[in-house]
Amino acid sequence: MSVPKTNFIQVNSEIQALKIIRKHLGRIYCPKCHKKHYIRKLPEGRYYCSKCRYKFSLKVLLGFKNSKLTYLKLLKAIYCFSQRKTLLTTMDVLEVSYPTTRLLYSKLRELLPKNKKILCGDIVVDECFVGKQKTNNQAMMIGGVNRQFTDLSLDIIKDREQDSLEGFLVNNVKVDSLITTDGWSAYDDIEWYGYGHQIDNHSKGQLKRSVPIERVWALFKTLIRRTYHHIWKEKLPEYMVEFEARFNHKEIISKPANLLTFLLQPCSNSLT
Repeated sequence: MSVPKTNFIQVNSEIQALKIIRKHLGRIYCPKCHKKHYIRKLPEGRYYCSKCRYKFSLKVLLGFKNSKLTYLKLLKAIYCFSQRKTLLTTMDVLEVSYPTTRLLYSKLRELLPKNKKILCGDIVVDECFVGKQKTNNQAMMIGGVNRQFTDLSLDIIKDREQDSLEGFLVNNVKVDSLITTDGWSAYDDIEWYGYGHQIDNHSKGQLKRSVPIERVWALFKTLIRRTYHHIWKEKLPEYMVEFEARFNHKEIISKPANLLTFLLQPCSNSLT
């Protein structure tokens, strides 16, 4: 659907915000039964579906059913999230508390596309520690990225044992793909699954073929450091989903108008 380009951050009234949301939404649909032909507007500004008798507001369609924030602030929150503004910057823009800002970002992460990429072709795989061990806030991630740097798959693993590493490959990488890993011995038997295997021995300074996955870890840690400053390992799955979505769906997440359109799709946030 073609929508006009608008700088959300320059919108300064609730009426303008509602107009922008309506333009990106198109025809109103019921978030419960997804019907469009039975919707009528109620005097208080909400909508009613005569098919399933469900009353709803545009906030329900956005995925913020019980939010007390205005549409203007929700629109600006979507802009700030899309543009990777820090929590402190977003807090100042919205004029809300820090906990409210964190909850807003957490909610937006829940609404992002979550379809996992099944990798194929020339794939680079590696593990990475996130957080500090001395504060008992460290977790281990594993990731695979294609050499074209367009498709990414991440997961959290408990250790670097053979079962954990092979489990990630079986679930996320198609057989017959060429896998590049470091020299860790737990990868030695992956050829039995049908994968091609080449090794960059990091202890011998062999890093050339592993560059794509090292770039992934650098970008992930930069996102955490600049936007959130730090995270707790219990929240790591949320941030992993966000980073995957930003990487695999750049056209949706990096442009506020596209993100707004995605959030308003019937399949995205029904009754969220």
